[in-house]
Amino acid sequence: MKHIISIQSSVAYGYVGNRTAVFALETIGIPVIQINTVQFSTHTGYSGYAGEIFSASHINSLLTSLENSGLTGKSQALLSGYIGNRETGETILEHVKRLKASNPNFIYCCDPVMGDTPHGLYVKQEIADFFLHNALFEADILIPNHFEACYLSGIAIESEKSARRAVESLHAKGCKIVLITSYKTASDKTIGFFLSTGNKCAILETPRLYFANTPKGTGDLVSSLFLGNYLLNNDIEYSLELTANAVYEILLLTQSQHDTELSLVQGRDMLINPTIQFAVRTL
Repeated sequence: MKHIISIQSSVAYGYVGNRTAVFALETIGIPVIQINTVQFSTHTGYSGYAGEIFSASHINSLLTSLENSGLTGKSQALLSGYIGNRETGETILEHVKRLKASNPNFIYCCDPVMGDTPHGLYVKQEIADFFLHNALFEADILIPNHFEACYLSGIAIESEKSARRAVESLHAKGCKIVLITSYKTASDKTIGFFLSTGNKCAILETPRLYFANTPKGTGDLVSSLFLGNYLLNNDIEYSLELTANAVYEILLLTQSQHDTELSLVQGRDMLINPTIQFAVRTL
């Protein structure tokens, strides 16, 4: 069975980064080669968190060892999330290029973790520049949130028309599939996903859920499930439906339990077989 290489942050407690991605992917049946860019006690929203950011040389040594052992050859895709520093991003791209050279069907899925509304960028400018000037040109699948899509495209997304212009800009830089998460729809009661394959666009909307303390890791859950489902069924719109409905059910469960961490373990069956309540609307 083919694997996914997942390179992103990890925490000892909670569900963000690789803690979310690895659980979700292996739950739906895809083995993961896990490489952590950071190891923290918790996500940074907790006071007094501790840990360290791993160096680019550390990431490179792991990937090189796996490559020399013939193990990265088992993978069919690489998913990157929070990278920690620009050098790590550059190292990831070097290995992506090598993996693509040995396998023309290899997929690089980039979740450009760098900011969100209303706070803007929460990473160093060099990381944002890396995504803008480097990663976009190698990514086969790009999964930015609404803020990140605006930043990377240079277009304020305020309507379906401007969303189309934004994804066209991202496709022009090399991205084959673009999925904008946290897409702001016409209604304050819904939140959506804007999907583009270059040839056509689609939207999927779900009810907006409110939390006293919004759990982190939803974006990590979306990117891992979307990539995993796409590799399993090769149907881009159906993959979005599976992903969006599973994430909605997990968030609803988390809300009902008044939890501050995603209720992934309790809702693992929802990841495998979500109830399809919300469908894609092709534009």
